[in-house]
Amino acid sequence: MKILFTSHRFSPDVGGIEVNSEILAEYFSSRGHQVRLITRTSEMDEKTRPYKIYRKPAIFTVLRQYAWADIIYQNNIELRSLWPNILFRKPYVIAIRTWVRSPKGKKRIVDYLKRVTLMFAEYVISISDAIRKDSYKDSIIIGNPYRSNLFKIIDDIERRDTVAYLGRFVTDKGIELLIKAYSRTHLTNIPLTLIGSGNDETKYLKLANEVGIRLRLTGNLYGENLVKELNTHKILVIPSLWEEPFGNVALEGMACGCLVLASDGGGLPDAVGKAGLTFKRGCIDDLVQKIAFIYQNKNVEMNIRKHIKEHLSNHLEDVVCNKYLNVLERAYSNRKNQNQPNKY
Repeated sequence: MKILFTSHRFSPDVGGIEVNSEILAEYFSSRGHQVRLITRTSEMDEKTRPYKIYRKPAIFTVLRQYAWADIIYQNNIELRSLWPNILFRKPYVIAIRTWVRSPKGKKRIVDYLKRVTLMFAEYVISISDAIRKDSYKDSIIIGNPYRSNLFKIIDDIERRDTVAYLGRFVTDKGIELLIKAYSRTHLTNIPLTLIGSGNDETKYLKLANEVGIRLRLTGNLYGENLVKELNTHKILVIPSLWEEPFGNVALEGMACGCLVLASDGGGLPDAVGKAGLTFKRGCIDDLVQKIAFIYQNKNVEMNIRKHIKEHLSNHLEDVVCNKYLNVLERAYSNRKNQNQPNKY
């Protein structure tokens, strides 16, 4: 197949959609398909790839790619790069990677247009059951992949009885909730580790001082440095106040041997599965109780760990990418069969 792949943002931009776009495009190419990728990211990186990338292409370039393609794949719905299909009527598949509504939960005119566009796709993929229920109930659920070649347990690193957070330092990630909850546990003599950065760092330090705990701030960590850091902790808490569409950090944490404790909003329960625990989103009492529950009950840890391998196996890159490719191949085959003349 000749696959025209659209990704609003792409490397060297950093984010979940950017990473997943790179993983999928690489996989499609490795399976013998021709891939061309369109993105609004204008910055270049130094990587050599087996497919062409068109960065902020002119309209005539976009039209040429649509004329070339057998099928269109959108890695998150974007009307700006899909409208040429009004002219070309190529089969298209859309993956929904975040909520089709505003951050405050309101549906805008553009969101209604997106939902109508989904109705005409050959197939729609949702990354979690929460996204499916909220955005397009007839979609296929395929969870996100994680980079299994990077995130893994390192045997010669000592794991301490410590708690960590990984992510951006912004209000809706629930870090203040975690700091307050941590101050009510038996761990107050051990620093709480925050991996990441953001404008709220000073606020977190002040709050920690007020409630009587210490913070260990690592700054942003990437690659092997991040993996080594995760391997030193017992629990990774994902205290998000907003409803995460999925939550790749849960997979990365458990792959590095952490016990994952996440809020129960959005797609996080899908990301955690039986290989971790959840607490009621925004509820400090439940978070405190669940942290204590893990430390006080060794059977809980054993039960969680026996599910991790199976859970992660469903999110290996090749497993997830093959599911995506199967959907694209079905979509292309369906349209091809529809266009064949009736012999009778």
